[in-house]
This record gives sequence, structure tokens and C-alpha cells, in this order.
Amino acid sequence: MTLLLFLLQLTWVDIANEPRQMWTVQDNRVLMHDYANPDGIIQLLNLDTKSVIKKIPVGRGPGEIMQGSKSVSTFSNGDILIWDNSMKRGLFYNSNLDYLGQLIIPTYVGAISDLSLVSDRRIGVFGVDGNFVNVFELSEKREILGPQPKLRIPLQGTFSEYRNSAIRQRFFFRNDSGNLYVSFEYSTDILVIRGDDTWTLSTMPSRIPPPTFDPNDPHSLPYAHIHPKCSVSLAIGNDKIYNLVRGETMSLGRQMLYFNNLAGLDEELLTGHRIDIYDIRTNKFIRTVKLKKGYKTLVYTNNTLYGIRLEGDLNQLEVIVL
Repeated sequence: MTLLLFLLQLTWVDIANEPRQMWTVQDNRVLMHDYANPDGIIQLLNLDTKSVIKKIPVGRGPGEIMQGSKSVSTFSNGDILIWDNSMKRGLFYNSNLDYLGQLIIPTYVGAISDLSLVSDRRIGVFGVDGNFVNVFELSEKREILGPQPKLRIPLQGTFSEYRNSAIRQRFFFRNDSGNLYVSFEYSTDILVIRGDDTWTLSTMPSRIPPPTFDPNDPHSLPYAHIHPKCSVSLAIGNDKIYNLVRGETMSLGRQMLYFNNLAGLDEELLTGHRIDIYDIRTNKFIRTVKLKKGYKTLVYTNNTLYGIRLEGDLNQLEVIVL
């Protein structure tokens, strides 16, 4: 079933330079990854007062973060773990964004593409080879226990389309109530890790998998016209899962039509125009909602679903009423 979005309420204009993702920290607070902000690419926002509470400085020192992709997950007490993929390190902060320390990564964990908390005592690690997701236990001191993972999920067979390809695909993580939800740059499906079990949430059977990387050709890239529809952002509500999805990647010929309209090209390639909704208890697909305009990211907090979209040169944070 496909429904149309019927109401948008403007709440905040010009929220950031280049927002990529947002994550819920507390009921009225969210973290935002502002990719192009030289003063702090990770910002703590108060949605009630529409203000920036604190920014993490850009840099290589303790508690600082470099530009590049980020993953954010939270502990039940409000503390935060940020994976800085540029520096390949995990950093701990409290709910006010005060720096607490760095995650110690033992050698047996291996090379990491991305990671996220599953719960207070478990952490999910995506290896750079793209073959497995390893779930390790954490000690009370938040140290990774091993050497063997508690759970090892092969990204083959059912999960084959989630494997990394030539362009290292992005993962979109949300951890909530002891569960980890993962959506993928090359798929509309959602991987759910809950305890020792895993589920795949899908609106339809498997689609075209991303092309595999040719190890003999380091410059090989996936063909644009065969990318499947894919996730842009993920939000977890009280009883629903919201997957923001964009359409198939445009062919190179169609992209050339945007030669003098880079903002329009960005709108097509980096924003989602539909939301797939699932029941969080049963993992069942409920419906798809089509959006009149594309959104860059979603976040659910305080019983409200928010989205960021580009209007002209301004980024707007809006309440999305479904």
C-alpha cells in the first residue's frame, strides 16, 4: 500500500551547512553530522529551544573528530559512542557531549569498516572485507571481550547484497532498547540484530545486488544504472521503524542533464522520496509513504518524526506528519 504525505510543518530553517545524518540522544536532543561545518561537524541540538548546545571540535586530538563518515549509538544512561571512520577510532561522550575516553580495539577484532552498539553490553563490528558482522560482548568498563565474537553474521546468501563493493557502501545504524537496526546504501532492506537472532525486513524479495569489486582493477566502480533503490536514513519510533529510501541511481546520461544544476543533481542522488514503515514488534512491513520533496535524513524523538530537506540554499528541519 502506498500513501501520500499530506502535511509538513516547518520548524527550523538554515539548520546546518551540509547535514548528513541525525541521531536521537534524549527526548529533546539529537546529534547531527554537519559534514561541511569547519567549527564542529558533530553538533548536539536542542529541538525544543532550536539551539546548538555543543559542538565537537574538528581535529585529531582527544575527543576531536575528523571529517568523514560517522556512526553514532547510545547507552541506556545517555552516554554516546561515536565511530570516527576517518581516524578508525571510537570515542565515548556523555549526553552533554563531554569527552569520556576512547574505545580500546583489540587486534583480534580485525580491520573495521563501521561499528555500532547493539546494547550496553554488546557491540556490532562490520569488517572491511564485507564478509561478516561480528557482535562482541562489552565488559562493565566498556572493553571489547574476545577473542571470539558472541555472534557472527555472514553477509552471504540472504544478506549477500549487503556486502561491500567497489565504492565502500555506507551503513545507517540505529540502536534502541537492546536492538541494532541497520540499513544499507545499496538496499532497501533492514538488518535487525536482537539478542542472538537476526531478521531481514523487506518490502519485497531481493533485488539486483550491487556489482562486486574487481580486485584486479582498483578503479572499477559499480555501474550507476544497475544500483537498486536504497536507504538514505533510518529512524526508530516508539512502535515503528522508518526507512528513508531514494530511487535507483540515475544513468550517466541522465546525470549530464544536471550539468548546470548541481543542486538539482544533489537533490536526486542524496535524498529520499519515500518512507517504508515497519512494525517494530512484529518486523512486518506496514506501508510506503511517498514524499513530495526529498529529505536528507530522518530522526525520531519526543514522539515526533523530523526530516531535513534542502529548500534553495537553506536546510530546513521539518516535522513529518504521516
